[in-house]
Amino acid sequence: MVAAGEGQPPARVDFDRQIALLQRFVALCRRHGIALTVAMSPLAPAVMAGQNRDELARVVERINRVVALWDFTFAGAIAERRELWLDASHFSHSVGRMMLERIFGADPVPDSYGFGRRLAPRNPQ
Repeated sequence: MVAAGEGQPPARVDFDRQIALLQRFVALCRRHGIALTVAMSPLAPAVMAGQNRDELARVVERINRVVALWDFTFAGAIAERRELWLDASHFSHSVGRMMLERIFGADPVPDSYGFGRRLAPRNPQ
């Protein structure tokens, strides 16, 4: 990754265009009264090992400037449970179910696992 300016997310291929598309999509949903739920997927330990946590946090923060979101990126103890991952990049059906239950209120995952946090929009655009 190429370093970005102070306080900016890292330079990622196509990131600015994807943010612009997200802004358009969020605006479209708002215009039509659609309640949008956005979630950042958890990262498996093997993937997380190759990431700069500070840069990743800046990416999450940048997306959060556009829309409220559920951040599962740093999956806490859930990420360490190897049986919940199909391979080095893909989580199992049970992780997807835990995410939905966490987001929509039937949360069987104790907060102590540090799994998912809701971020209200920051300086929405």
